[in-house]
Amino acid sequence: MDKIIRPALKSESRELAELFDYVARGNNDFGLDYYIWSKQVVKNQSPFDVGSKVIASEKDNYSYRNMRVVECEGKIAGLALSFVIQKKTAEEIKKIPPLFSAFNALRQTVIGSFYLDSLTVSPQFRGLGLGKMLVEDTIEKAKAVGNKKICLL
Repeated sequence: MDKIIRPALKSESRELAELFDYVARGNNDFGLDYYIWSKQVVKNQSPFDVGSKVIASEKDNYSYRNMRVVECEGKIAGLALSFVIQKKTAEEIKKIPPLFSAFNALRQTVIGSFYLDSLTVSPQFRGLGLGKMLVEDTIEKAKAVGNKKICLL
């Protein structure tokens, strides 16, 4: 079975949003991000449309630019979202949904660390070591940008 790790593509934003929903799903039908996206829906949109727009962003930390995917059998099987933690301005902090404010407060204590924010593997591809591959890839990515601190919150 071929497994390839590569950067995510902007054109995959919708598929990434749907996969990203598994990150904080727990025993629920939908994850935390889906819940937040559902609060931002406007007429004729789905929460995944909102998530896709966030992921397609060129600037946001949750951009496809900060995601790496693992392909298995030619399909996106998992993703890892990571970035260097930057200090937030007061204006940026105001825009953070309340459900994520605790995460942001913790991140602000480790400014400059390379942060593995989210990692998920689609249920049909679990048990194949893809999560481990994505973690190892994140460590290599951190080293490549000269960062020796990796943070998981």
